[in-house]
Amino acid sequence: MKIAGLGLLHDFMKRRPDSKTPLQTWVALVRNANWEKNTDIRQMSGSASFVGDRRVVFNIKGRRYRLDVKVSYKRQLVQVIRVGTHADYDKWRF
Repeated sequence: MKIAGLGLLHDFMKRRPDSKTPLQTWVALVRNANWEKNTDIRQMSGSASFVGDRRVVFNIKGRRYRLDVKVSYKRQLVQVIRVGTHADYDKWRF
């Protein structure tokens, strides 16, 4: 999969250094993935939440951080929408 919006992740890692390793691990896993359907994502991350309109929220570093992405299976593209703390996530609208 290709990943768009990595700048958002890099900015977040600078603000939250403890997120760096888990986010880098997520990036490596996604780049090596070939998702064709939701179950492919579920196999990689059993805690991923499918929130509609091709959006998926991943738990990062346990449940400390949340990563909101949009997935295009046809284009093999994952677009980073936002990343934040669990408290931030509670305020997000989908």
